[in-house]
Amino acid sequence: MLEAWTDASSLVTVFTGSSQTYDDVLQGVAFGGRFLSEEYYEACVAHFHETAHFWQAISTNFCSEYSRQQMHCALAFVEQLSAGNAAENPSTYFSALETLMNDRGPNGVHVLDVIEGSAVFVAYRLCTYEPTHDAYLQYLRETHRGQRRYSRAYTYLAERIGGAAFSLFSVLCYRAL
Repeated sequence: MLEAWTDASSLVTVFTGSSQTYDDVLQGVAFGGRFLSEEYYEACVAHFHETAHFWQAISTNFCSEYSRQQMHCALAFVEQLSAGNAAENPSTYFSALETLMNDRGPNGVHVLDVIEGSAVFVAYRLCTYEPTHDAYLQYLRETHRGQRRYSRAYTYLAERIGGAAFSLFSVLCYRAL
């Protein structure tokens, strides 16, 4: 199993798991995902999901600015900590950013829904052999059941434009961010 997360302030992506799993995943991707076992498929998806977050952070205005502000908040906390003046709860330094990230549009879709939904979508497209709109909706229902953060933006768009969402979602997310 390969697990991963990306730190918004440093843009460092941390992967945990065996190097053999990682090597096998990359070899499987070289063959278009057709030969990935379920374990390797999940590892592949984790890799590309976090890679998508990295690209969002360096190539979109919103995510780039968010990462920059996250870094400044972290540095402010470290400065206060070294001066002996830091607040007991470090999250107080980041509360304004959390509010920004959880901002909900008039359609009920949060900014974080677009960020996470886009990363899930990109990873799925890269790791799935002959992906389709209907198969992606099924993937969201089965794999991310109860995780609205990963499906809300796509299902919102699909309810309005149908299967065309599969072709337009990445572009629209990128433009929105």
